Order: sequence, then structure tokens, then C-alpha cells
Amino acid sequence: MRGKSIRTPEYIGNERGFTLIELMVVTVIVAILAGIAGVQFRGVQVRAHLTSVVADGRILYHGLEEFYVLNYMYPNATSNPAFDLVTFEPLRTMIGYQGSINARLLNGQADAYDSPDDQGPNQEWWVQMTLLIDPSFQVVIAVSDNVPLLPGVWMQGVYTFEDGVLIAGPGVQ
Repeated sequence: MRGKSIRTPEYIGNERGFTLIELMVVTVIVAILAGIAGVQFRGVQVRAHLTSVVADGRILYHGLEEFYVLNYMYPNATSNPAFDLVTFEPLRTMIGYQGSINARLLNGQADAYDSPDDQGPNQEWWVQMTLLIDPSFQVVIAVSDNVPLLPGVWMQGVYTFEDGVLIAGPGVQ
């Protein structure tokens, strides 16, 4: 016999495994690391959804402007078809908007739309939307100075608000 096997009866009692304390410490460390990764992943998810809504918002902005060029008016509550907060008609049928922004909005629709017919003969409008994944974020698409989140300030483009505070958009530092 060349050498003794490790599993011979004389070696079995000398094997040492991990103690319960060592296993618990490793489990706690893994749980802490998983918690940190989960929080960071959530932040990445929110930023991705917000970026997607803002990108779709730019498409909607240009769609509304194109609608104006073609019809000499913005869609409003009395246009045919009227502007719809869920489907974004007439932009889908008349302009060809194919976005899926609704899937990322609270309640699957825009919160509000203010069009020229609501404020008299002016040509101002705004659309306000709340992010489904984190309702503290709102996106406003506007050509107006009467947006409820920032009244009296001229807004033209797509803007992002967090907890009611403007954080991004044209001219925002």
C-alpha cells in the first residue's frame, strides 16, 4: 500500500467543518451585499423608465407640433378626434405615433392635458404624466406658461420634476 487514504478511520475524527457562527457571518455578509445591489438596481430601473418616458415625451412633443402644422391648431377637447389621455389620439392615427409610453405611466395614462380651448384663444398646451415605477417623478411636455407644477414660467419642450421640483429640461442647469 503506497499511502493511507484520507478516509481511513484514523482520519475521520480529525476533519473540521465550518462552525455555525462562521456560516451565520457569511450569510449576513451575503444578505448585506444583496440588499445594496437591490437598492442600486432599483435606482437603475427608475432611471431607465424615466429616460424612456422622456424620450417618448419628445416624440409626443414633435407629434403635437406636427399636428399643429397640418391642422393649424393643436388637438383639444373639441377637435375630432379629441385628445385622449390614454391612447394619445389623434396623434396615433393622424401623425403615426407608435410609442408605448402608457405602460410606464401611473394608471396607464397621462394625468392631464391642457389645450388651447381650455384657456381661450391662445395656442398653449401641456401634458402632465406620472411615472408608474416611482410616482415622485413627473414628466411635463409643454408649450405654455400655465403648467400647474411651475405656473408663470414659460416652458417649451419636455421637463422632468421630482417631488414637484424641476430637475431637467431645456434650459435647466
